[in-house]
Order: sequence, then C-alpha cells, then structure tokens
Amino acid sequence: MYRLITVSMLVLAIAIGGYTQTKRLATNSSSSPSYGKAQAERGKTVYSSTKRVVSNATEQLNSLGISQAYYTESQAERGKAYFYAACGVCHTADPKSQNGTMDTATGLGWHRGPVNSYGLFVGDAWLASASGVPGRPQRWDTVADLYNKVRTTQPAYDVAGLSTQEYLDIVAYLLKQNGLPSGKEELKNDLNQMRNMTLDKGFERLFNGKDLTGWGFVVGPNCKPAPEGCGGTTPGTTFKIKDGTVLNTGSPHGYMYPQKKFWNFTLRLQYRFEPYEGMESDDDLFTNTGYLLFITKHDVWPRTLEVQGKNDFEMSLAMGGNESTYTFDDAARIRARKPAGQWNSVEIVSKDGQLWTT
Repeated sequence: MYRLITVSMLVLAIAIGGYTQTKRLATNSSSSPSYGKAQAERGKTVYSSTKRVVSNATEQLNSLGISQAYYTESQAERGKAYFYAACGVCHTADPKSQNGTMDTATGLGWHRGPVNSYGLFVGDAWLASASGVPGRPQRWDTVADLYNKVRTTQPAYDVAGLSTQEYLDIVAYLLKQNGLPSGKEELKNDLNQMRNMTLDKGFERLFNGKDLTGWGFVVGPNCKPAPEGCGGTTPGTTFKIKDGTVLNTGSPHGYMYPQKKFWNFTLRLQYRFEPYEGMESDDDLFTNTGYLLFITKHDVWPRTLEVQGKNDFEMSLAMGGNESTYTFDDAARIRARKPAGQWNSVEIVSKDGQLWTT
C-alpha cells in the first residue's frame, strides 16, 4: 500500500506494490494559561457570523491533472478568526506584524526569561525547517503533520480543547498564509487524505488520495498493452484505492505509471506490507515489487531500470542492474528497514543519468 507519492521534476513508469494506514497521535499535556477561553469565544462569534459560501475558485491542477489545493478561501477566513482568538497571544501568521523577541509589557508571546518570544508561523524558516526525523524531509512535510501538531498541543490554555472543525479551519488559514493555493473543497478530518497533501514546495503530488487520476496501467503477465497484446490498461483487480492509499494486490501482475515522462527528478513515497495470516516474521514475507524507471515501451515486464522494492532487497537494482555500475550499503538498509505493518519512506533521485536511492 502506498501513500504520499510526490515528485519534484520528471519516471516514465513505477511499478508499485505494498500493503493500511496506521493511526498516529501525539499528545502534549503541558499548558500555560497565559490567556483565556473568552478569546476563543470571540473567535466563535466571528465564525458563526461568517457565511459558508460555495467557492467559485478555479482548481489549481498540476501536470498530471491532480489538484494542488487543500482548502477553500471561506474556510481560511474562518480559521483566521479562530487562530487570532485562540492562538494570537503567543503566535502570529501575519508576516507584516511584529514578531520574534518582544518586551514583556506587550503581553504577546511566551516568556523567555526577561523577554517574550512571539512566533511567526509563516515562511520557510517555520514551514520547511529540518524535521530531525528520519524519512521526514522537513518539519511539516504533509498537512497531516501540521494538523496533528496543532490539534494535540494547542491552545496553551486548553490543549486539544477546540472542536475538530475549528482546528481544521486554523490549519486552512496557516496553509493560505504560507502560499498554498485554495480550491473548491474544504480541508476535512481525514488523516489519510492529509498525508497525501505535501507541503514540500517544488514538489507535485502524483496521487490525490481519492482516485487514480493521472495514472496509466499495464496489467496481465507476459502481456503487452491492448490492442497490441493481451494486457489490460485499467486498474482491474490489481490496483485499488483503500483508505486514501493505493493498494497493490499483485493479482494479476502488472504496473501503474504516471502519464508524464520524467528524467531529472526526486521521487518520494511511503509504502508498507501488511502481514498475512500465519506469518511469523518478515522472513515469511515473499512479496515482490519495485520501481520501474525509464521505460520506453510498455510490457509486462518491460526493459527497464528497476529499483527493487522486494523485502530484504530494498533499494538495490534488479532489472537493468547488469547494464549498470552501482554500489549499495546493506548495513544501512537493514538499519532503515521497518517490519511488515509499518510505513517505510523511499526517496529516489535521478540526475543526468545517475541514480541515488534511500
């Protein structure tokens, strides 16, 4: 099963397989009551008086026809009211406002000894700073990362005390302030969908979390695609959408590919294998999958450079390996690999005929 499939520039075909979404929730029980619920109530008053309108926004689509928009303008406006009512004493999302070190007399920000610190939630220094977490390129890699942070640690006077809709609206406002485009659909309380919403600027997502828009298929063992051969060109029973992820059943054999050619690119994705009944350890995991690069003629299986996805052989080269010169670090692979049932992160970088995998 796959989620968060993004690319920064341009793989003709990627055969992907894997197996559902695990739920993750972090909580922070600390609080500092520097302001009160009355402020949040003022935000609710603004919220209740704001009309919910049907957006006429033009959806911003990427090169595969997949929407890059995660929220609506009206939702962001509601979120603005909530943000400044519930969070505005300690933080701002207005780059024009004063921020950083503040005199304590202002009453703004967190106490830092003799001064206060008033955080700015806008810009690369906040959004794209290093996460320090393996497999997560930046601090807020997806909308899910940001949403989970906000809903489990804020506001300080009443951690996790706002409603789900209020938290969603606040995140929508933060997305708008950080230059993410608005669209026709509001941000919804669906973590799997949020994990398909990349915040890495310069990347475009290849999977929208809902359907297989932007993808082609070749399905059927030893088959070229129809009408030349016996291969199916639809997902069939091989590829399905399940809980906001792509499920590859492996039956019958085949692959899916983005309907756009790439040469120099950085591909990022996450995958997991689901343990099957009776499986005692990963030694019993015989699934075989991979990432088929630089295909020029479709076939099952085509001439390709395959980055292996098979258990115990991840990120090595399979098909096409005999025509390549390469090295790999088996010890690093063992350290990085997570067992069946857990999500693994993959990054494949192609530049001018050379390939790096992690």
